[in-house]
Amino acid sequence: MVLEKKVGSLVSESPRLIRVAYLAILVPTLFFSGVGIGYLFPGLIPGQIDLVETRDIVTEINVETLGTHSALIPETDPIMLDNGLIDRHSRTGILTGTFSGPVTSIEQVLIDSEGRFSALIFDFCDLCTVDGKSGMLLFRIVGRGPVAAGVAEASWSIVAGTGELANLCGEGTFKATFNPDETVSRAYGGSMKFVESFDEEICNGHLQSVDQDLPGLL
Repeated sequence: MVLEKKVGSLVSESPRLIRVAYLAILVPTLFFSGVGIGYLFPGLIPGQIDLVETRDIVTEINVETLGTHSALIPETDPIMLDNGLIDRHSRTGILTGTFSGPVTSIEQVLIDSEGRFSALIFDFCDLCTVDGKSGMLLFRIVGRGPVAAGVAEASWSIVAGTGELANLCGEGTFKATFNPDETVSRAYGGSMKFVESFDEEICNGHLQSVDQDLPGLL
């Protein structure tokens, strides 16, 4: 009878004993394994991902670029209007600095009868190099206002890219100086950033409106 009671007691206690034995094996295994340490002490292992919140930090890079552009190359004859004219032409040049590479500029300029200018320019830089990465970049440059003596100011923004520059956002200021030999010296300032995907929502603040009131004009 006594033996039967002891056996019954062991049987009734077996689930608890099994759990204790399981934990005795599991806990050291978790503790001394990389996964276990990371699980018990998040952040202890270098490179451990915090599952509570993951957020990419996008670093902005200052833009300092100079451009040397040729004299204008007529694309079409000027379109005469009652109060002015529209002229479309192109230029070729080289960018150096933050953006570097050959560039072709397509420029459309409206000149009214009162001497005010309004311009829309697209710069194609191909093959362009930025921060050790390469691809094609398309810039949009816009400006409007009165004629300034030999100098025009505007703004630029990146509207498209390819290759390693497909997800590059950027915008800034633009100044063009017209030289006596009809070449143009340009200076680009501002900032840029690489993002996971390029769209207006992510690049908000890096894509400005085309219609802006700015001193001077291209």
